[in-house]
Amino acid sequence: MANGCAYRSYYEMLRQEVAAYEGKNAEFIHLTPGLYRLLLALLDDNRVGKKHRQLIGIALGYLVAPYDIIPEEIKGPAGYIDDVFVCLYVLKRIKRTLPDEVLIENWEDEGDILLIMDKGYPKVRNAVKDIRVDILEYIGLA
Repeated sequence: MANGCAYRSYYEMLRQEVAAYEGKNAEFIHLTPGLYRLLLALLDDNRVGKKHRQLIGIALGYLVAPYDIIPEEIKGPAGYIDDVFVCLYVLKRIKRTLPDEVLIENWEDEGDILLIMDKGYPKVRNAVKDIRVDILEYIGLA
């Protein structure tokens, strides 16, 4: 039960932190809590294998790290754009071999997660284009 409370607390903190954000890349910044919840749900899904779990762990670690390439503590909600990039990057990688229904069934937020990944990823990637390689190197995926 304690872990469930911690999950809800962090999820709720993310929701509150990005809810009123209307700045640059807002449509993607608002995805942060849902992506966090999706990654956690995938860890609980027995259809997700070890290699995928490792990638998910990398994305979650980056998301919860207080200081990353664009720290939220300094940039506020705008600092989540690199976190969203990492989450979508990992989701795109695992989608290559994971059935679509696993992602669809674990997505609890609004919108079509497959469409979000397909249409949103290139835009988010472009938003971090100057530091994309730095981000991937930082998490060990470059």
